Amino acid sequence: MVNVDTSADLPGEALGHAVRFVWEGAHREACILGERPAPGKLNVFRGGPAPCTATNIDRWFSVRVEEVYAGVDLIIDATDAGAIYSLALEPWADLEGIVLRCDGATSLRVDEDGALLLSTPLGTIRQSPPRAWCVTSAISSPEPVDMAFRILDEQRFGF
Repeated sequence: MVNVDTSADLPGEALGHAVRFVWEGAHREACILGERPAPGKLNVFRGGPAPCTATNIDRWFSVRVEEVYAGVDLIIDATDAGAIYSLALEPWADLEGIVLRCDGATSLRVDEDGALLLSTPLGTIRQSPPRAWCVTSAISSPEPVDMAFRILDEQRFGF
């Protein structure tokens, strides 16, 4: 889960700041599938130099991006607290190959609890420590697996 620390001092007249996670080296042809439908439909009407109209679009509480990396699916869930992501890995998947770049963050660090802290001009964004488990069969109980954020540089992290 990603939380924003709203206690940070805001510089000048700043109204917002975008931070974007870029999944470096991800497959561009990954298939996006809706998993948990949300009620209602979405309609988009955009004017300007490139007008666009799309109507009756399905809404989802959860979507899965299949094979975002070899053997890795990305699951994005909408919650009351915001969007959270999970990774589903095949046993042979290369976890070290997963690299996220945080465009808009000025620095990254891991706190004493294992949470990822992204510094921005407007304050700190906190991402809860990763949790992992292994399921060996359809009838077995999930077994916890050690996992931690790995800082690669000022804007990139992995696991």
